[in-house]
Amino acid sequence: RAFNDQRATLVVPKPVSASQRQSIDSRRVFDRLGEASHRLNVGYRDDELNLFVPTDPIREGGFALFSPDTRIPNDLWVHANSTNSGVLFSEYVHTRQAFATDNEMDWIVEAMDGYYSAALAREVGLEGSNFSDEVRADARAWEGTDLTDPSHNFSADYDKGARVLAALDAKIRRATDGERTLEHVWARMNAHDSTDTVGSESAIGYETFVEIVERVAGQSFEAWLERSLETAELPEVPENRSLYTVEDDPIDLDGDGLSMAAERDADTDPTETDTDGDGLGDGAELTNGTDPATADTDGDGLDDDVERAGPTNATVADTDGDSLGDRRELELGTRHSRILTATLSATGVSWNSERTRRSQTLTTMASMTAVS
Repeated sequence: RAFNDQRATLVVPKPVSASQRQSIDSRRVFDRLGEASHRLNVGYRDDELNLFVPTDPIREGGFALFSPDTRIPNDLWVHANSTNSGVLFSEYVHTRQAFATDNEMDWIVEAMDGYYSAALAREVGLEGSNFSDEVRADARAWEGTDLTDPSHNFSADYDKGARVLAALDAKIRRATDGERTLEHVWARMNAHDSTDTVGSESAIGYETFVEIVERVAGQSFEAWLERSLETAELPEVPENRSLYTVEDDPIDLDGDGLSMAAERDADTDPTETDTDGDGLGDGAELTNGTDPATADTDGDGLDDDVERAGPTNATVADTDGDSLGDRRELELGTRHSRILTATLSATGVSWNSERTRRSQTLTTMASMTAVS
């Protein structure tokens, strides 16, 4: 299949039983490769991409097939049982790395694998993927590892390296108001000299990488990179996952009725149906006029779902306009409050003595809001 000036060929080696061949969903594989090709705006693509899909007894997982003298593979294999996982994206990432690095920068090859395979899995809605967990997972086991030290354990690249890149991507997006991302760094690395071979004098070194990041971000992150890569100070990965989305992405990952682009605009989590945890879905909140990123839109002490179920207005702190906030009226048991009258009427609470009235009001309010 052809996509984005690239032709992909799926190869199923023989011998493969009819049932094994049937289990390989070629359409799904091509669709996901096409999505990855489209979403990675990093420049280089080989005209031809060959994907081999072996079955047992070949081990599960995958591998990008590098030629002896370049870091630009156009062949990869992914076990049939791994084609519906992030492994497909993991190996595809390597086919877009048209740069060579020196020993201090070798870590970035697999760090990109770790970060972007998680990002692509999230963006296409791959079942079971958890972007935030994956870019944080196991990083603490390597927190004291200096990634620029050629003798370090390369397993740290997938974990600590991926975390550093996730945090760096966030810093670049914030510094440029979302105009640029880590992909711009990757694209410049690809354009640095796509003919460089491993170990060549013009391969990308640490200083060159720092300079590329500075040109992309418009400011220097050299001190931050040094701490993040060389010391035990692990960088923080922002919880706000909408930061990592693109402006015009039409996919609705969490099924809340909002595309990733709309979630970005609303500052909601594209992977959570109910970002603020108030019991109302993000899409429903936007439709109803409440803030999907804030559990209590009007700040009156009553969560939006409580107000939506009762007589008060979730977008007005003082529904009846008597200068007392809605929750405060419920706490005080104000006799003339239309809010309280409607609330007590709806719940069957009658007016008795002052003490009884206050007690019943507070009990009713507490049951509605689950707060003490």
